[in-house]
Amino acid sequence: MIKIFRLCALIVFLVASPALCENIIIPGYRLLTFSANKRVQDVRFYNPPENNCSFKLSLVMPDGVSLWTSDLLEPGNIFVKIMLSKSLTRGVYQDCILKYECYSLDGLRELNGAEIKLTLDVK
Repeated sequence: MIKIFRLCALIVFLVASPALCENIIIPGYRLLTFSANKRVQDVRFYNPPENNCSFKLSLVMPDGVSLWTSDLLEPGNIFVKIMLSKSLTRGVYQDCILKYECYSLDGLRELNGAEIKLTLDVK
């Protein structure tokens, strides 16, 4: 079961994880604003300290092209800059996906995950 909480532009999902017998807090976003023609972008992708799992995140265009995939992000840590696989031209890209893959803290066991639809506003 997924519970959804809306906090301004940030959406927080609680995903039940039977493997952990607890919930996983998944931060979601409706809109990301990126700079045009640059591969390095400022973000605030984080794993809440309350989680008992690591995240692997991917940002994917609607056509399935992966713009970025992270290493494992442990609870309480944050990505503030990412490098895209390609730069984007100005425009609004709807129905992009921020994919969360959740893993046990030892990184050996895959848990539940989530896919969050969002809009990329490239200026």
